Amino acid sequence: MCIRDRLKDVPAAVQLGPYAASGRYEAGLERAVEAMNARCALAEEVLADRRWDMLAVNLPELERALRWFWHLADPAHPEHRDEVPAAQDGVIAAMHAAVDAAVSRLIRGLGPEDTVLVISTYGIGLNSRAALCVPELMAHLDLLVGRSAAGGLWHRLTSWLGGAIDGAFDLMHAVLPERLADMAPARAEYEAPSRLTDADPWLDYERTWVIPAPGGSLYVNTEDEFPLGIAGGAQLDQLTLRISSALQTCIDPA
Repeated sequence: MCIRDRLKDVPAAVQLGPYAASGRYEAGLERAVEAMNARCALAEEVLADRRWDMLAVNLPELERALRWFWHLADPAHPEHRDEVPAAQDGVIAAMHAAVDAAVSRLIRGLGPEDTVLVISTYGIGLNSRAALCVPELMAHLDLLVGRSAAGGLWHRLTSWLGGAIDGAFDLMHAVLPERLADMAPARAEYEAPSRLTDADPWLDYERTWVIPAPGGSLYVNTEDEFPLGIAGGAQLDQLTLRISSALQTCIDPA
């Protein structure tokens, strides 16, 4: 049976910002653990396939849970609210327990001669520099929408098929006599955008208003610059005002 058939359709990079914003902490915890367990299941398949010199497994769900839920446990956090039920404080401890269980699960797939190295790159606490998680902030504002895991894979497949079909047309025109080649249908021509392309298979460009770029930059998904652009006209000024206002008033959730 294919690995994909046995894994749940969960995002590789779960977004917990909307859960925190709506107070659905337990649902966010469940989603993060589900994504982490799917990642572990894939790692177990890889471990069982052959003997590896080294295998690295990244579990980013803990960092994301701490980043978005830290205000539950830290009274000094500006988003801390005493009226939030005390039971929600257990979300962070539950996430740590889930990570411990995931590590133990992966260790069980190793041999006695294998060496295990567990690395935590940093801790968590209030960030006085107010650094921003720009993509998650845009997702929280419903300006950036991601595809599901199945949607991303389907988009990659259709993109590959499109490229294969275009290649077949090019080959047909190259090998056929000129007279027959002129009678054959030509492949569809697409106008290349001036800045970015639909390069991220996990981003739903037809519902995304802003596109994050390396270095914290943001591009408005305009109709005249992107193949699936949706913003234009008076919307541009409104989007710019909404984004600038959000960036000026937002603090790092950690």
